[in-house]
Amino acid sequence: MGEQGKKYLHYFLTLFFFILTCNILGLVPGAAPATGNIAVTATLALCTFFLIHLAGVREQGLSHYIKSIVPSGLPSWLVPLMFPVELIGFLTKTFALSIRLFMNMIAGHIVVLAFLGLIFIFGAIKPWIGFFTAPLSVAMSLFVYFLELAIVVPLQAFIFTFLTALFVGAAVRPEH
Repeated sequence: MGEQGKKYLHYFLTLFFFILTCNILGLVPGAAPATGNIAVTATLALCTFFLIHLAGVREQGLSHYIKSIVPSGLPSWLVPLMFPVELIGFLTKTFALSIRLFMNMIAGHIVVLAFLGLIFIFGAIKPWIGFFTAPLSVAMSLFVYFLELAIVVPLQAFIFTFLTALFVGAAVRPEH
């Protein structure tokens, strides 16, 4: 984004550390990540959606920004068809940001619960099988938990923030 990106750095840093903090707090035993709630991730994505368009209008002006939504060099008859397609693309980006973060944060918890559930499933078949399954299930659950802590939590905060910066950069400087 160059020098223009410094204006939006406070938003990107706030977004990154908010997501990172929510994800880490979600790993506390008995707690759920706030980003595991679709309403939270949708709100974050909507804030990004509005920032994308406000930044584009702020940097380019309203008329130039609206013209930049549709790629240049298209035949004139195609422009009215491409404008709604591009608007749907903006909504799709917002939806994808929201769902990506939500599903990635829920997936790890589901895997941990599935491994721990194996103890009860095999224990219901024969109690002694559940007894021998328990150490492996707990070990796999701990492995997934530490994998989430070391990789998934910071990576998801980075990806959401990076994609936000990418989308804002494309709105601010559409020619690049």
